Amino acid sequence: MNWEMLTALGQLAAVFVGIPSLIYLAVQIREQTKERRQAAVNALTVQWGDLTCALHDSAELSAIFLRGVQSFADLDPVSKLRFSAFLNTFLNHFEAMYFAHSEGLLTASAWGKIERTMSDVIAYPGVQEWWKTRRHWHTEKFGRVVDAIIAKGAEPKAYSTYDLSKITMPEKTIMNDLAELTKFAKRYANAWCSQDPEKVAAFFAENGSLSVNDGPPAVGRAAIAKEAQAFMTTGPDMIVTFDGLEPKGDRMRFHWTLTGTNTGPGGTGKRVRITGYELWRLDNEGLIAESKGHFDAVEYERQLRG
Repeated sequence: MNWEMLTALGQLAAVFVGIPSLIYLAVQIREQTKERRQAAVNALTVQWGDLTCALHDSAELSAIFLRGVQSFADLDPVSKLRFSAFLNTFLNHFEAMYFAHSEGLLTASAWGKIERTMSDVIAYPGVQEWWKTRRHWHTEKFGRVVDAIIAKGAEPKAYSTYDLSKITMPEKTIMNDLAELTKFAKRYANAWCSQDPEKVAAFFAENGSLSVNDGPPAVGRAAIAKEAQAFMTTGPDMIVTFDGLEPKGDRMRFHWTLTGTNTGPGGTGKRVRITGYELWRLDNEGLIAESKGHFDAVEYERQLRG
């Protein structure tokens, strides 16, 4: 047997040895694709459920949405802001589903159901009115998909069973007046900087409550003032800044940052900077009926100790 024949047999053996490896690799790639598809479907399903819950949990948002799909122009400025935020999130979900379908992660039948739902919503005049000035928020490729759906001229039917004449917008309160609520939040933050705990308590209803990190609530203005005093004593130079508001159904999340130096009685002299939020429920008078505060207590204590 000459050298050339030995080489050829070696190459042939390598081919046969490699075949099982290629088959195994192909199976792995196929299984990974299945896992990716299932993971994508699961993630999109969860996100879609969270989005629809926003309508289920808030009668106010539902009323805004039902009126907005008929006429975006007729909404007041705050309602336009909330409708835009919801509808943009709504289309972001559809855009993600579209690209998942384009990459083979969603089956044709699954995408068909999604496309029919999207077509029903986009058929409404208020949605098309909104889309004309906000198309640039989405990719050009997805924009062409929406434009094609509009061009088909589908009849609005997703919400045709609702009689809008019987849907009244909720009474205007501080909870749906973002400008007034922002002013309220800024004044509240300033009260925490005042070294006067009574000023903090004044933002609460007479029987309002304040709890911190799921601890027992301080109920009533006197108890709330005592709670505020504890923080003020720990950091006499404490500054609380207002970082933003975040609607959460019928509640509002007030985000804050606290900075200060632990120079109170028995203090360590260490500088502290911590972020957190309060989840507010406001009463009809525009005062805080309930506040649930949250921050990283472990990190706070670590900074106090230095």
